[in-house]
Amino acid sequence: MVGFKGRHQLKQYIANKKAHRWGIKLWVLSDSNTGYTHQINVYKGRRNERRSPNGLGYQAVMDLMEPHFHKNHHVTYDSFLTSPALMYDLLEKSTHSTGTVIKTRKGMPASFRTTPVQKVNAYICYRDTFMVQPKMNHLKFHQQLCQELIGGFRQGNRNRQMRLVPVQHRSLARLSERHFPSIIPEGKRKKCVVCAGNDRFKKTRIQWWCEDCKVGLCVNQCFKRYHTRLNYVD
Repeated sequence: MVGFKGRHQLKQYIANKKAHRWGIKLWVLSDSNTGYTHQINVYKGRRNERRSPNGLGYQAVMDLMEPHFHKNHHVTYDSFLTSPALMYDLLEKSTHSTGTVIKTRKGMPASFRTTPVQKVNAYICYRDTFMVQPKMNHLKFHQQLCQELIGGFRQGNRNRQMRLVPVQHRSLARLSERHFPSIIPEGKRKKCVVCAGNDRFKKTRIQWWCEDCKVGLCVNQCFKRYHTRLNYVD
C-alpha cells in the first residue's frame, strides 16, 4: 500500500494497515534476498480487475508470475493469497510456492480444522502407552511433532560444530517398537550414532547395527540408550 490521501479513483481504504490505511494498492513481485523489484501491478478496483473463480489473490499471483513460468522459481506469499488451487496451478507450471494459509480457505482439507484436537489426542496416547522415561510434557511433545512433520523438507546447511541429532534418528518409532542387534551384512561397518553424537572426532567403525533403524550401534550401552532415550546424545 502506497500512502495517498488525495482524490483518485484507484484510492483504497484498508482498515488493518497500520502505516497507511488510505492509498494505492500494489501487487509487487520482488527478490526475497536482495529486494530487487521485478514487476509491479496496480490494483484497479473490483470493477476493472480481471476476475478469477479462485479469487482475487489467485489472479494477482498468476498475473505477476506469468512471465516466469516453467523456470523452476520458488515464490512466497502471505495468507491473503495462499490457496490450494493457486499452489496446484503454479506447480503445473513448474513453479514451487510457499505461504501461510487460513485453514478455512476453500479447498483446504477438513482435517486441518480439527488439528488442535488431534494433537491433544496424540499426546494422550503417547502419555498412556509409551513406557520410556522421562516422558515429554505437552509442550515438548508438540515441538517434537513439528520436527517430525517438517523433517523431510528442512535440509539446509548446518553448523558442523553443533551436536544436532539428525531428524531421522529422533523418530519416536525407535522408542516404541522391538529392536534387536545384528551384524551388518556383507562385512560392512558403520559408525555408532551414539558415540559419534558424543564425540564427533571418533572414527571407529563397528560391525553391529539395528536392522530396523539402519544405524550402527555398539551392543553394550549404546544400543539400549538409543532405543530408550529421546535425546541419546549428552
